[in-house]
Amino acid sequence: MPREWAPIEKKAEIASVTDVFGKKVYKGTFCGQPFAACVSGIGKVAAAVGVAALNEAFRPDTVINVGVAGGLGAVRCNTAAVAGKVWQHDFDTTAAGDEPGLYTGECDEKLSAELLSATGGVRADVATGDVFVADAAKAARIARTFSVSVCEMECAGALAMANALGIPFAAVKYISDGAEDAAADSYRVTLDSLMERAADDLERYFSSLRGKQ
Repeated sequence: MPREWAPIEKKAEIASVTDVFGKKVYKGTFCGQPFAACVSGIGKVAAAVGVAALNEAFRPDTVINVGVAGGLGAVRCNTAAVAGKVWQHDFDTTAAGDEPGLYTGECDEKLSAELLSATGGVRADVATGDVFVADAAKAARIARTFSVSVCEMECAGALAMANALGIPFAAVKYISDGAEDAAADSYRVTLDSLMERAADDLERYFSSLRGKQ
């Protein structure tokens, strides 16, 4: 979202902004490293298109999805969670006899380890769905069904497209709420400060790339 991107943009040196597949792609440098960013919008489809737009405009070596998310008990608010395994919790073909959800894959181990070092966060499996979870019972059901500790709305879509394109992918999610009944209020209060922290963490990550091939 634009509010998630704004603190990161302040730290970047933007050379150009182009429209690709209906998405804005920003190109420039971050801590002296070439980079591109896409403000994809909300949801799995938007995230997948965003990764496709990045690939079309920039041909990235890696893709990192950054944003806020809900914690499902094991990961508390204000924590940076680096994604491990990723599920789609709203994928439902149970009427045809299938198990609930859809397993999308696992994030790149090396890139995830680098993000863990830069953020000081924790590793957490993620459930993605096109819904803002703000219901304690639903949050508990998602956590129990998929053995995950974070829920959000973009990671699976971005990972699926990155996998299709053969690009190493990782995601770091900053926990804004507990996905319970008061989630929306907590999200509104913490979003800006969490993304300022995300910008600082990305600055640390990009700085660590200096001198590397």
